[in-house]
Amino acid sequence: MAAVFLSFLLAFSGLPGATALRGFVTDTSGRPIPGARIVVEGETTPGVAGSDGSFEAGPLADGPHRVSVSAPGFQTWEGTIQLPSADIAVTLQQISIDERVVVTATRGDVSVRDPAAATSVLSSSDLSLSASTALDDALRTTPGFSLFRRTSSKTANPTAQGATLRGLSASGASRAIVLADGIPLNDPFGGWVYWDRVPRAAIEQVDVVRGGSSDLYGADAVGGVIQVITARPTTPEVRLALDGDSTATARVSTLTAWSESGAHVQFAGEASRSDGSFVVSEDDRGGIDRRAGVDYVTGRLQGGYDWSSAWRVKGHLGALGESRQNGTELQINDTSERDAGGTAAGPLAGGLWDGAVQLGDQTYHQTFSAVAADRNTETLTSRQTVPASSVIASTTWRRLAGTADIIVGADLRQITATNTDVSYLPDGSIRATTTTPGFERSGGVFAQLRVPIGDRVTLVGGARGDSWQRERGGHRVGEFSPRAVVSVRLSPWLVARGSVNRAFRVPTLNERIRNFRVGNVLTLANHELQPETLVVAEGGLLAQGSRGSVRTSVFTTWLDHAVTNVTLTTTPALITRQRQNAGEVRATGLESEGEWRLMQNLNFIGSLALTHSRFEDTPGLTGNHVPQVPDWQVTGGVRWTAPRRMLAQLQIRSFGRQYEDDRNTLVLRSATLVDASADGPIARTTRWVAAVENLFNTEYDTGRTPLRTIGTPLTVRVGLRFEFR
Repeated sequence: MAAVFLSFLLAFSGLPGATALRGFVTDTSGRPIPGARIVVEGETTPGVAGSDGSFEAGPLADGPHRVSVSAPGFQTWEGTIQLPSADIAVTLQQISIDERVVVTATRGDVSVRDPAAATSVLSSSDLSLSASTALDDALRTTPGFSLFRRTSSKTANPTAQGATLRGLSASGASRAIVLADGIPLNDPFGGWVYWDRVPRAAIEQVDVVRGGSSDLYGADAVGGVIQVITARPTTPEVRLALDGDSTATARVSTLTAWSESGAHVQFAGEASRSDGSFVVSEDDRGGIDRRAGVDYVTGRLQGGYDWSSAWRVKGHLGALGESRQNGTELQINDTSERDAGGTAAGPLAGGLWDGAVQLGDQTYHQTFSAVAADRNTETLTSRQTVPASSVIASTTWRRLAGTADIIVGADLRQITATNTDVSYLPDGSIRATTTTPGFERSGGVFAQLRVPIGDRVTLVGGARGDSWQRERGGHRVGEFSPRAVVSVRLSPWLVARGSVNRAFRVPTLNERIRNFRVGNVLTLANHELQPETLVVAEGGLLAQGSRGSVRTSVFTTWLDHAVTNVTLTTTPALITRQRQNAGEVRATGLESEGEWRLMQNLNFIGSLALTHSRFEDTPGLTGNHVPQVPDWQVTGGVRWTAPRRMLAQLQIRSFGRQYEDDRNTLVLRSATLVDASADGPIARTTRWVAAVENLFNTEYDTGRTPLRTIGTPLTVRVGLRFEFR
């Protein structure tokens, strides 16, 4: 008792010889890290950072003390502090490459570990330093990630914004499922992604899991999973982001969150307008060419309640409205989308149960035109309207049985849509109106068992059975997706992994019922398309040291019945293609990514993807490159951190040539782009940001239809960030 009283007296009476260690902990973007642990060598009780990142440890005797500061997902900081001292500021570097995989087997928002997935994590610092505000542009630094064309979502038609991984792209549909806190973002009709659906102010990090994941996620995850994780403040918080750039783009993004006594409510919204940029080179432009860009408004409201009994409920409402100019006077498209859903979770039969339901509906409008060779006149050829609705339901039960982790579940999805296509004669009168209905119902059951063997080995086995129905009352197609995984810790710093699995993807309603035209290329639908099936074998090594981490993976995939746009006829005025099931796509490759601390405040970040993706056993295409897949992609950059002053990054991204078409006659050339960005504090609640995208104004190919289209030019952006707690 006397010792306790003496410690108290020394700490608070102002007597010399004892001082409390005080300070605060933030990440490299300046955000506090609540719950960070502060351990002083020789002391048994660690300090813990509060909601604002502040901490206090001690009292401690005056003199030098060895201190370490740690938090999950961050590199541990270690240093010697001389007491007495002023308040100290500790900045923790977020780990983007380690064994943690924060995706969920249930399409919910609870993280689970997956010891075999090759996963990249884009942290809040990575997103803050992205030269572009578009989420898909930030993801391009991830090994193996690509869209159907190189065009940014800031100027592209949304139908070209399907995400794919590891060289599987052969059409515009996604080969990866994209989730926001477990809620699917893939368009139910076409499989593409509206990357502006989640306001950037609400995004905390993004995880990219490469490799077939159909055993848990079903048909949409044939190539992998992209999970957007939003902020989950535990105290009232307001975030506001303001941006403007040299393309006359203005954007405001906001997040407001409140939480008390188990109840929580959060609203995130974003609005943007833009003049956009030209997608046709100056040498090729004519009188009808205009800038391409997008104006949009999006919002998400969610709330819930957590009981002390561990039961919780949550609901959400979302809406998106966007309008796009696609580069000419007559080529436009717009989309309105709404979704609502709810989840419930709690303890059941010795495990944890959760269930979710999501409802969505949208209307998509698109116009197409024929453009004269001199690009001085164009004629409206068709106008499409596609209303679509979807229902998704899932349930999962999970239990720990000793050291084993068991997951079982089921899900169901139904999509209905109608494509109304009005075609026009050259004089502007209506030629014909066609209406094509579409229907799809799919469902599956799945199970996974994860078993650690000692401290070094983990085994995972999983399987999923699916049923797909493409007509009401029609024939059902069954698919089976097994998976086997082993992870071995060879040493404290080296982990080896290997896996083999089978996955599949069903063709989208868009591929089955909607024709479309881009430039002078007409692509026809095909109602008879069959599912793609994928077999993947991969292995990898993860090396972790005190100064950084490197992960390298090698893989080989066999994609059978690959859906691709097959060229039927070619004339000077029109190229006609049709979506067809090709024979087999064989892709082999190597992916590597790493981060390394060169100096105390200077880090190197890099990634490499080598992909050999070719058609096999396909008449007329055997040996050809799969369209839209480059043989190589390289990203490298340096990031400089000056705690409490500035965070800066210089990044170089280079990609090899790729082909627009299945016959490999239309080449998109290789290119190298340089971006620069920085941010820093103005006050405790305010930060500035500045970025230059495409620093050297490189004109690079994004498509050939057969007209060459180009990517985003040099763009300068400035902005402000406000955070109030």
